[in-house]
Amino acid sequence: MSIEENKKTVALFFSAMKVADVATLDKITTDDFAFMAGEGGGIKKPMFLDMIKNTIDAISNHTNRIDDIVAEGNKVAVRMTVTGTLSGEWMGFKPTGKSFEINEYFFLTLKDGKIQDYRGIKDALGQFQQMGIIPPLDEFKK
Repeated sequence: MSIEENKKTVALFFSAMKVADVATLDKITTDDFAFMAGEGGGIKKPMFLDMIKNTIDAISNHTNRIDDIVAEGNKVAVRMTVTGTLSGEWMGFKPTGKSFEINEYFFLTLKDGKIQDYRGIKDALGQFQQMGIIPPLDEFKK
């Protein structure tokens, strides 16, 4: 696959994530797809698809805007802005009705035109603070 085709596949991946289109996500990821974020061994495809559906169900007004996309060979790097409102239970947290806007950074590896590996980091602290799950740092007592 060409670099431009890889970038288009990755853009489609994030468009499908935005609306929890698990059929498209399943189609454009390999059977051995893995999502790695932070520490741990990663999440395999079935759990990833469930996670996306649960996230979109709990976070209303969800958007993800690709700000930068760069590719070389079978690897694609993405910088994006993600927004939403915690309107449902998510990861054990109760809805707060508060919105967030954060930056996320991802590296994706493609194999035979499909996404095989998805690794990323995001401003989880900022997201949790903005959603009212944890207080801002200046509210912590010394």
